[in-house]
Parts: sequence; structure tokens; C-alpha cells
Amino acid sequence: YIRCILLRDEGACISPFAAWLLLQGTETLSLRLERHAENTKKVVDFLCGHPMVEKVYVCDKIPETAQKYREEFDVETIDSLETVLARKEIDSIAVFVQRHLHGPVVKAALAAGKNVYSAVPMASSVDECREIVKMVEKTGLTYMMGETCVYYPCAMFCKQEYEKGTFGKFVYGESQYYHDISHFPEDFRKDKPSSAVPPFYYPTHSTAMILHATGAHVVKVTGVGYRDTEPDTPYQEGANPWNNPFSNEYSLMQLSDGSVARVNECRRIGYKAPSSCISGFYGTQGSYQFSNAQHLITSLTKQGVRLRDVSDEVNPVPMTAAKGEENFKERVANHEWQWTDPSPVQEAELARLPETFAGLTSGHMCSHALLVDDFCKAVYRHELPRVNAWQAARFTIPGLVAHESAMRGGELMDVPDMGDAPKSWPPRREYMEQFAFDGESFRVGIASERWRIGMLRWGPRFATLKEAERHLTSDEAFVLLQGGATLYEIQEDGEMQETPMELGTVYYIKAGTWHHIVVRRDALVLVVENRDVSMENTQRKPLEV
Repeated sequence: YIRCILLRDEGACISPFAAWLLLQGTETLSLRLERHAENTKKVVDFLCGHPMVEKVYVCDKIPETAQKYREEFDVETIDSLETVLARKEIDSIAVFVQRHLHGPVVKAALAAGKNVYSAVPMASSVDECREIVKMVEKTGLTYMMGETCVYYPCAMFCKQEYEKGTFGKFVYGESQYYHDISHFPEDFRKDKPSSAVPPFYYPTHSTAMILHATGAHVVKVTGVGYRDTEPDTPYQEGANPWNNPFSNEYSLMQLSDGSVARVNECRRIGYKAPSSCISGFYGTQGSYQFSNAQHLITSLTKQGVRLRDVSDEVNPVPMTAAKGEENFKERVANHEWQWTDPSPVQEAELARLPETFAGLTSGHMCSHALLVDDFCKAVYRHELPRVNAWQAARFTIPGLVAHESAMRGGELMDVPDMGDAPKSWPPRREYMEQFAFDGESFRVGIASERWRIGMLRWGPRFATLKEAERHLTSDEAFVLLQGGATLYEIQEDGEMQETPMELGTVYYIKAGTWHHIVVRRDALVLVVENRDVSMENTQRKPLEV
């Protein structure tokens, strides 16, 4: 990676900062890779179980970790990013490297024609965020940032109530991510490129909730920081690759709708849970407040306010069941129910998950399953995901600028904005579009409001006759453009009709018909179907041949 990517981007004689960062990171590289591998496992399980994913690979440089993946998930492992980028059958990459490498790795993946799911944050500089947005817009590839907090119950509740009009116009909010450094693993604390990152370089666990709930974006920010003085501190100017003295950073953000948000990121704080939350959400007609396990809504009246306790609507179901037990609040303060337990406010979202997720353990307040499902459906359907590149930039950039403001003593600074996500996706030329595909299996290339066109080549799924599928709501047309292929129509009683395809001939399969196509390695097949084809309206079954 250093030879092929870093030196390519930085030049043969890298900058002093880049050299310092590289040297500081080398000592604890193996420890950090092990930590990121552990985090990746939480997503691999859902990718393996998603019906829209044909095959999952894991890339890991540590042989022992790779072996664990092979044994636990029965996946093929790859030992270098360069190999992943070169393999045509891999059309999507999930990035779980060190947070300050997200930008370079994501750009390399997009440049290689891969769809990208990236852990937070989007990148560590405004320029990298801008470049990623431009690459996504130019290529039409799917990019998604896996920000868990858009699915946190407090954020979902505020968004739903705000859209109902409960609060009136939004005027002020408070959100934060509090994660004391003593609660991080020891290997992370020893790794200064990771542990001493400015708190606002990891901002999206605090910014995303209010911005997602309101639909606004940040236009100006002022930031201040707490200069850490503890004996074990990694936060000192000149003592870490970032020259960062702050363990805690605080900000006031002016939003595009005229409102204001107080947003904090703290790493030296005597606190544990809830770690990421909206503690206050205020409008002209009502407000929301949250502390420990209590969620309150107030609505303005002529005499004062009407108060409603909505805790049972927002808290995880097992937490509500335990609220009369001894030490309940202390258990809440130690994250007992804030990992895998669902909340009533999440029910509608959780109901759309594929049946194959049943029995799998999610995390971060059930958000992992929802995020993986978002990404898989966006790639499969050729749609923008919820946390797309434009939204990810709006969640990330305010923090990067807030840190710069803090380093300048709280200077009020403008926040660059990449604009709204395109209303039409993928981006279309006014008169003509082009699409070519030289990978493996199937990829959608052009989509209108009602239909889509894709191309199909040889791949493991289309190499043999092992399964059949049918679309319940869409007819499907196949045209063999080159090579050889055979189309099979399967009746309900198991009788099968085999049709060798001829070049230039249209083969039309009606909705509800069981079928399968087997292609040679030299084949190229054009496929036309409704745009809304998905696993929700598609059935598959194994064949005994």
C-alpha cells in the first residue's frame, strides 16, 4: 500500500508531516489492523447473509486474522488492497482501515470502478471530501458512509416528530459524542496516529443526528478546545502526528435554516453512556430533552407547556422492561441496553430487513443491519443511499473546520458545502448515455424512472444451472451480444425448457416465470427489466439437475 498508493499520492520525497505520520504508525501497525479487523466482523456477517450479495471476500494483511475470517465466515481472503482493486469480479468494497486513511483508500477504490461503503469519517480533509463527491458524481458509483447515529432511537424520534410539526420551526439543538479515552482498548491508546486524532476529525457521531433530523447543513462554525494535562496524555502539540493539543472539542454551528446547534466531541470526560445522543432539540412550538433513560417532549400552550414522557417509545424494549429494577439508571449509564436491543421507534425500519438477517446480532443500537441493508440495496437498485457522498460531506466537514477554528482560538469560520445530492440518480446526460461492462456476473448500467439496462457476463452464479429465479412484478428481456449462452425456463412441476440463445435475438421472460441463464466465459448479454426489481419482489430456489 505504501509503495503503490501513498508514494504515488505524496511523491518520492514525502512531506515532513506525512513522514512523521508514517513513522509513528509503523510501530503499532499490527495492533491497529487487529482492532480494525474486529470491527469489520460486525459487518461481514450481514454482508454474507444479504440476499443481494453474491460473494464476500475479506482483505487482511495479517495471516492469522485472515485465517480466522476463513474459518468463521467461510470467505475467501485477499492479502492486499491492490489485488482487490484489480479483481474485476469484485464490484464493491467496504473500507474499515484506520480513520485517517479513509480518504486515500476510498479514492483508490472509486478510481478502480468499485462501489464503496466506508466507515466514519468520510475523510480527514475538506479537499479529500470534495474529491470523493466529485468522483462519485462523475462515475455514478455508489458511495455510502456507515454513520450509525442516523438510526439511533433519539435521532430517529426527533426526525419523525420534527417532520410531523411537533416542534414547529427548529431553533436550537445539542448533540454530542462522549467517549473517554480510558474506555478505549489499550492498543488503541498506544497508537498516537489514532488516539491523538483531533476529536473533531471524528465528528459524525455528534453532527449527524441533528443535521439528519432537520435536513439542514452547517454554514458557519466556531470551535474551542480543552488542552489536556493528564500524565498519560497523547494530546500535546509536537507529541502526535496531528500536532493536536485537544482531548475535548466544543462548537457552536450556524445551520442553513437559521438555527444554531451546540455540538461536542470529548475524549477526556468522566462519563460513559449514552455516548452519542441528542440531549436537546428545541423549536418554536415544542422541545425534546434526553438524559440517562428519560425522554421528554414539551408542547407550548397559552399558559405554559404540556409535558409528555416518551421514554417507552424511544428506549430499547428490554430497557423499558427493566426500569423498575435495582440500579437501573447505573446500568443505563454503563451501556447495558445500547448495543443489540431494538427500540419501538425503530420498528418500521427493522421490518424491512431481509429474512436472512434473522438470528444475526447487530450492534450500535441495531444500526449495523440497517446500514448494510441500505448499501446493498443502493448498489443493487442503482439508487442513492441515505448517507450518500453529499450527506457524508455535510456530516464530516463541519468538524474538520471546527478543529481549525479551535486551533485559531475560536475564530468564526465558513463551512464549505458540496451541495444537495442529485435528485436523479445515477446522473444522466441530457441526450445520450453510454455504458460498458467488462467485469463478472451482472451490473446495472443505465436506469430511467421506470426501467433499467444491465449487462451480464460469466460469473460463478451464471456458470452452472444450480438455481432458478423469478421476478414477481417485472418482465425481463435478454439479448445475446457475443459469445454463447443458454436460457432455461422452469415450470412449476419441474419440467425444464432449454433454449440456446442466438446472437441479436430478443428473449422475453414474463413476470412470475422461473428461469436461469448459463453463459460461457466469452458471453455478453444485455438485460432489460423494471427499475424496481429487488429481492423483495424476486424469488430464488435451488435446482436439482
